[in-house]
Amino acid sequence: MVDNRNYNWDNDNIIQRVEFQPVINWVEKGSKIIDLGCGNGSLLRMLREKKDAKGYGVELSETGVVVAKKHKLDVRKARIDEKLEWIKDNEYDYSICNVTLQMVMYPEIVLTEMKRISKRQIISFPNFAFITQRIELLFCGKMPDNGASPYLFYLLVGCNC
Repeated sequence: MVDNRNYNWDNDNIIQRVEFQPVINWVEKGSKIIDLGCGNGSLLRMLREKKDAKGYGVELSETGVVVAKKHKLDVRKARIDEKLEWIKDNEYDYSICNVTLQMVMYPEIVLTEMKRISKRQIISFPNFAFITQRIELLFCGKMPDNGASPYLFYLLVGCNC
């Protein structure tokens, strides 16, 4: 299968997202975490700094892996919607999938693997029902580009679904 998503995580600054603070609050100090679809490692960096968490990341984008490693994060380039065979059962305290699940081909595999590899799972989604996103989808025919997603979703008008 060809993956034509064009991820670009060249920005090595910590990206601030509204869901980061609740995630940070939920994670216990000193926990071992894995961030599936970690981007440039922003959340991992914040968890390391604020919770002394030991983190590991999995990211599809080469630019994301490069930036994360530049900040001394342990990150592997791989798909998250395939069996994560190199990870043992319950190896982590938390597995995190932050605004990524809606972008994978096989979300059931991601969820199954998260349950297998960690004691607790944290999953977040973008709010596609937010009124400004609905309006932009209606008038422009595509989901808004707010920087949360490295590729665009389009509305298929007139399809026989």
